[in-house]
Order: sequence, then C-alpha cells, then structure tokens
Amino acid sequence: MDFSSANYVKIYTDTSAQGVVLGFFGRALMTEIIKSANKAGVLSLDSTEIPDISAQVAAAIDCPHVDFVEEHLPKLIMFCAVIVLPEALVIPKYHEAQYGNRCRQAQSRSSQRKIADTQAAIDLEIIDEPAWWQARKE
Repeated sequence: MDFSSANYVKIYTDTSAQGVVLGFFGRALMTEIIKSANKAGVLSLDSTEIPDISAQVAAAIDCPHVDFVEEHLPKLIMFCAVIVLPEALVIPKYHEAQYGNRCRQAQSRSSQRKIADTQAAIDLEIIDEPAWWQARKE
C-alpha cells in the first residue's frame, strides 16, 4: 500500500456505554463510514439509482453485504453518530474530531501572544495594568 497517496483520518477508540451498545459490527460500520467520508464528514449518497438508504450506504462504503449495513445503521442513527440527509450521511463533530487539536493549539498560541503583548505594553507603560491582569497574577 502506498501511504503517501492515501487519505489519513483519526479513528477514536470508544469504550463508553454507547460504544459497547453499538457492538463490534456497529463500530466497524462507523469506521468504514468515517474512512469513506470527505474532509467535511459527509458521505455522499446516490438516491436516484438506489432507493434504500442501507443499500446507498453499502454502495458508498463498498460493502457487498447490504444486510450488514441494514442491521447496524439504525443504531448509528439512533445514537446520532450519523445524520441522514436526502443526498448524504453526515458525521456530526467530524471536523472537530479530525482537526480540533490544531484549532486548540492555534487558539492557545493566540492567547499566549495576547498575554505577552499585554505584559509588554504594561512593562513599557503604554497601558495601565488592568484589574483582570492583577487578579490573574494572584
């Protein structure tokens, strides 16, 4: 396998009660949906040629066993792991799960810059020390 051209997605292990209730096959189906979704967490479905939602999902994830999808997809929908739209399956919080750490790191760096800038302005006596700044020191 050529990993340089493969898509990379994070798969979180779920040991919560929800993960246990989904069971091995429910989690396996969710993994295949995540792997097949685009970068926004949307799995496009073809409702024009295939009327059944389970058959559409099976076709989209390249699963030859429609009965497998038919059995486990309702649990994913019930637990809001996926949301069914007319032309797509959406994974809520997909973007946050895949890219959230980068966003948190960027926010942290921004916050650290603001603190450093405020401290520099106080040191240079450009601004007076705000009350919230004094409370922060205590």
